[in-house]
Parts: sequence; C-alpha cells; structure tokens
Amino acid sequence: MFRPLLGTWQHRCAAGAQEQAWIPPDGCQDLVGIALPGGSVQWHVYALSPQAETIALPAGARLRGFRLAPGTQVNTEALLQRTHTLDLDDAPRATALLADTCMLHARVEESLQALAQAPSVTQAARSLGVSPRTLERMLHRHTAHTPAFWRSLARVRQTARCLAAQPHWSLAEVAALHHWADQSHMNLAFRHWLGCTPRQLQRDPQRLGLLLQSGYGDQRLITP
Repeated sequence: MFRPLLGTWQHRCAAGAQEQAWIPPDGCQDLVGIALPGGSVQWHVYALSPQAETIALPAGARLRGFRLAPGTQVNTEALLQRTHTLDLDDAPRATALLADTCMLHARVEESLQALAQAPSVTQAARSLGVSPRTLERMLHRHTAHTPAFWRSLARVRQTARCLAAQPHWSLAEVAALHHWADQSHMNLAFRHWLGCTPRQLQRDPQRLGLLLQSGYGDQRLITP
C-alpha cells in the first residue's frame, strides 16, 4: 500500500433527506469521491480540520474516502485535475494518483510521531535532537501548523479514545493519565476541538465511534 495512505472508508447516505455528518479533527487530509444519485461523481480533497465540524451530505449519495497520513503534503490542483474520469470504485487508480501527487517527508513523520508520544513539545524536541524552535519552523513549513497544535490534537484524540475504551474510569483518572493540568483544562480542550465535553462525548456512541477511526496519535491509546 502507498505508505502515506492510512486506509480507505465508505459511506452510503440514506435516501430522501440530506444527512448531517459530524466530522472530528483527525490530523489527516482525505481524498473523497461522492457519487450522486444521478450517477455523476465529484472528487474533493478535504484539508486538515482544526476543529470538529458538521457538514451536509446529499441524500442517497455514496462516498468513498482515501485517508492520508498526518503531515502528508498534497498537490491538490494536480490531483483533482486527474480525478475527472476517476470511477468511485477504482481504488488502484486512486492510489496511483495519490502516489504521484502526495509526499510525506520522513523527518515530518518522525516529528509528528514524537509529538504524539511525548508529554510536551519540549520533550518531543529533545527526543528528536533539535530545539523547540527548530521543530516549530520545520513543522510550520511542511504542515502549516505548530508543534503545539499537533501535541494538543494528539492528546485530545488519545483522551477521547481512552474514554471509549475505558467507560468506567473517572474523568479525573483519564485527565491525569493524559497529562492534563486538571479536569477543567481537559474540558476546555474538548470544547475547543470537539465542541463538547468529555462527559457529553461518553454519552454519544456514534461520535465516540468516529474518534476510533484512524487518525493522528492513535498509537498512544492507554489501557490498563
């Protein structure tokens, strides 16, 4: 499989009514094809989202997505120019187009992995053998986001996945395990990134399920 490709996904919308889809931030870009009820296919590149959002999906549409690894640089214009005749179910050709128009620098990948695993940006930089300022310049140049952005996103996603895996743990325990200053700081971060509190997320199995899909920081899921 093309290395920066995390995987593919599919979704079919119900007929008769527009669907409202909640999309959590996952640190990834996706190439998404939408087959409309008339048979036509539209292709889009969905950029990395800094916060959860709700989008409207056409009634009866069928979607196929190709999720790219965090930090992948996409030549969006070149990619979309070559998708005009791309069939929704032609995964081999879609993968080939992505291989021709996308790049994931090894140093970027290594840096994002370090940030996902370290309790702070400073410790991540130290593990990489660079200064925090050097790490910031490199990531901003290649991803348009700072190390603090990536570290915070990883921590929120890891915490959310822990809530899904360990529903009987207290929020205070979860906050401590994921290096939040306290439960209040965790709540504020969840509101910023996901638009809800940890408790609200625990009570929404559908949203928890979406956060368990592939994305940034998944390797740090904490279990007993």
